Amino acid sequence: MRQVRAASGPVARALAEMAAAPLRPRLVSVEVGAAYLAVSAKTLRRWIADGRLDVVRLGRRVLVEVAALDALVDRAKLDA
Repeated sequence: MRQVRAASGPVARALAEMAAAPLRPRLVSVEVGAAYLAVSAKTLRRWIADGRLDVVRLGRRVLVEVAALDALVDRAKLDA
């Protein structure tokens, strides 16, 4: 059986911190949000451009609410 290697880097670190934290962060970067949904950052940016997902802009940073990501998953469940 093939072993799956854990991802490394800042996104993997951010996801690990989210899982270990007693409280989930309210806002995450597009890259972390994409990893949270197991899609590419390009896909998440396309969904933002299409209006499927709202973002929060703080200065130049584009952030996504974790609750909005969860709502996106819930809507996808209802559509399936």
